[in-house]
Amino acid sequence: MSHLLSLPVKFFKARSDGVITSRLDSVDGIRNLITNDLLAIFVDSAFIFTSLIMMCLFSWKLTIVATISSMAMLLLYRSMLADYANKKSSHLIAEAKRSASILETLGSIEQIKSTNTSAAHLNHWVGLTKNAGSIEVDLIGTVEFAKFVRGLILSAEVFLVLYFSMKMVGSGVMTNGDMVGFIMLRLSFFGKLEQILEQFKSISTLKVHFQRLDDIMNEVPEPESQVRPDGFDIEFRDVSFSYENNNILEGVSLKVSAGSNIAISGKSGCGKTTILKLIQGIELPTSGEVLIGGVSTKDIGSNTLRQSISVCMQGDQCLFEGKFSDNISMFDPITSIERLHTVVFQSCLESYVDSLSNHFESFMAGGETLSGGQMQRIVLARALYRGTPVLLLDEATSHLDSATEAELMSRIKNSASIIISVAHREETLKLSDTLLTLEGKKVVQRG
Repeated sequence: MSHLLSLPVKFFKARSDGVITSRLDSVDGIRNLITNDLLAIFVDSAFIFTSLIMMCLFSWKLTIVATISSMAMLLLYRSMLADYANKKSSHLIAEAKRSASILETLGSIEQIKSTNTSAAHLNHWVGLTKNAGSIEVDLIGTVEFAKFVRGLILSAEVFLVLYFSMKMVGSGVMTNGDMVGFIMLRLSFFGKLEQILEQFKSISTLKVHFQRLDDIMNEVPEPESQVRPDGFDIEFRDVSFSYENNNILEGVSLKVSAGSNIAISGKSGCGKTTILKLIQGIELPTSGEVLIGGVSTKDIGSNTLRQSISVCMQGDQCLFEGKFSDNISMFDPITSIERLHTVVFQSCLESYVDSLSNHFESFMAGGETLSGGQMQRIVLARALYRGTPVLLLDEATSHLDSATEAELMSRIKNSASIIISVAHREETLKLSDTLLTLEGKKVVQRG
């Protein structure tokens, strides 16, 4: 989990939550196999070895019959393990897609309802379920066939042991007691052998689980560094940025000093949000440099950089299951009540908090009872709670009416040394001290 949380944002954007969750499930599979099955194999192997020695004491000839049968069972399982592992891998992938579909459907349920596409999503999920079921049936068929052949081998072994032991009793080579003792040992021997074979079948999926985790473990974490910026002035030096061969920014140069309250405007898709991501170090420039306090974001560790930056992005609509205070402090173990009162005031949330039955202690989850404006102000309060010198806002007040927006912006004006807002509405742009306009992938206007 620690490694997963250290990965860059682009890793998570390229994969659905369901896919990542299913891959993490492989961690539990590996742990269970190592802690349970491997230990059981060592214990059962010792028991089998002891049983063989004792069986030889009764009759080495009958022991040879049992040993040949056990070797045939081992060869059978070895021949089917590769096929079993491949089918198990296919089944895990199919189940992951089915689970991802459920998570995506639940996460988009409001849009699904509003567009009346429930039937289409249901059909999609049914198709994935049928595919997973078909693979599972094939997998079960492989296992049952192996059990059938194993049954034939054991039946032949039982017949031969009984046949030869009765002949030996009849000729006086073995007593009835010896025959009963051998058969009892044989039952224990094959019982433990079957358990080991089942455990080997489970262990054969270890490679499958490790392969599924490779996608996470082979991803390079965000870089860390002990280099700290000298101040928090922001500078873009001839910065260009491309995404999938699409040029978003070209040759952007600008400086933002302490005390600045800047708004960035421009058409949709012109690179406004990209500028905020470049400042955070979530994206790195294709060419040129972004400097914070005179140090390139490429040389500042991601944690060090983001300790100084608070962000309220356009897509932030997440409420965590917990108290209202937890949702603002992001589960800070030492939540400051004084700080909570401050940011609630700055975010114009006083009336909302007063309406909650237990105020800061009220339980929250999902956000289904919140308006768009309330959700935005909670996310903004979350950013303000951190008290960082740089505050980045991406359409952070788009759901608010003009009067509430103006009041809120006046309250947060001195909340950070540098405030950079991305907005479209004229009313929002007028609330800043400086206006930058992006056009043609460049900053073309300063006002």
